[in-house]
Amino acid sequence: MAAVFCSSPAAAAPENSDPATVARQYVDGVNSGTLPPDLLCAELENTPDEPSSDDPEEEPTKPGDVKATLGEVEIEGDQATFEVTVTESGESTTTELRLVKEGDAWKVCGPAE
Repeated sequence: MAAVFCSSPAAAAPENSDPATVARQYVDGVNSGTLPPDLLCAELENTPDEPSSDDPEEEPTKPGDVKATLGEVEIEGDQATFEVTVTESGESTTTELRLVKEGDAWKVCGPAE
């Protein structure tokens, strides 16, 4: 009589269980023009998008008009920050954003203070 052992594959970690992965997904979302809402913390989920300009004649930003580049990701316990450089119309701006841990998931939660 032979014993048969079955092993089940280890459960994969959720995609947003690592701050560097969430930062990369955020940058990819900015570049594609489609930011996944599950990347945002509860504080930002229901925040309406702000208009980019007071000029009603200005064309809205389209995917490809903005290029975001991920910089350094720093992790300290249940908080993390990452730098993102956004280039639009030839002008670049670097911003540090914060990540917070909500349950088992890391979420982007606005500018670092």
